[in-house]
Amino acid sequence: MAVKFSSFEQYYEGDAWTWEFMALTRLRPVAGDPDLISRIRDVRGRAIAAKAADDGVTADVVDMRERLLRERPASSHWDLKLWNGGLIDIEFIVQHELLKAGDLVSSGETQATRVAIDALLEAGRLTEQEGRTLGNALDLYLDLQQALRIAAGDGFSPDDASPGLKAWLARVMKLPDFAAVDAALVEAQTEVAGIRAARLGL
Repeated sequence: MAVKFSSFEQYYEGDAWTWEFMALTRLRPVAGDPDLISRIRDVRGRAIAAKAADDGVTADVVDMRERLLRERPASSHWDLKLWNGGLIDIEFIVQHELLKAGDLVSSGETQATRVAIDALLEAGRLTEQEGRTLGNALDLYLDLQQALRIAAGDGFSPDDASPGLKAWLARVMKLPDFAAVDAALVEAQTEVAGIRAARLGL
């Protein structure tokens, strides 16, 4: 998809939806003319700084999360992305705080969620406990996601998994057994959901 630079700039000045601003926090030019890359980053920074003044940001983010809960319900807590307190919630918390902060996106690279968490922590937009909880949960989810994709593909179900697979997963995650892996996952999801509730009221 191609768009004129002026159209890109104008769209984020008046027509873009909040979810599109959330996506804009992750914009990352990967190749091209250095001057154009600089101009794109400048548009991104100015657009998000302006969006910070929008009193409806939190309500919009909550509405989108509620819609996902209704329309794409997770089958179990092993749906690492969509389950209550999962990857989606970390993304929503981080992107919401980036939009509310406004200037963080223009002052540094925040596209990677881990980097964004650190930037929000340094800027005082997250408490030490929140930053540690979100960072640890993100690491856990991504490690689990990678291991499961290698060994089981999509749609992992503990009820259908062999004892060997469960034992392998525990070794990979450096935990005593599969029950400990499951408990660590539930604990992380509960803590992330708590931060989401405190930050978004949901």
